[in-house]
Amino acid sequence: MQVILMEKVANLGELGDVVKVKDGFARNYLIPQGKAKRATGPDGRLFGSVTNYDIVEALKTQGHEVERANVRMPQGPLKQVGDFPIQIALHTDVTVTITVSVLGEQ
Repeated sequence: MQVILMEKVANLGELGDVVKVKDGFARNYLIPQGKAKRATGPDGRLFGSVTNYDIVEALKTQGHEVERANVRMPQGPLKQVGDFPIQIALHTDVTVTITVSVLGEQ
């Protein structure tokens, strides 16, 4: 995954550098610590993709506990910048649709 460093990271790069790191390192350390953000290409396509794991983590930061298996992504992982409908199964008979906005770097 390619990320943009938000601060100097030892043995990786300086503030503003676009670097390639392992997905797990980015998702589990750099992004949650605020040390990096996911990078996008000039055409708006993501270098990585937004998966149900990323959506669960974003919902968790907003105080909503959702199981990864309950996130339904009809289009599969999100690979472009934009707004996408995502379904969350709250119960076997209850499903809600939320809109996930994938934003590029400004």
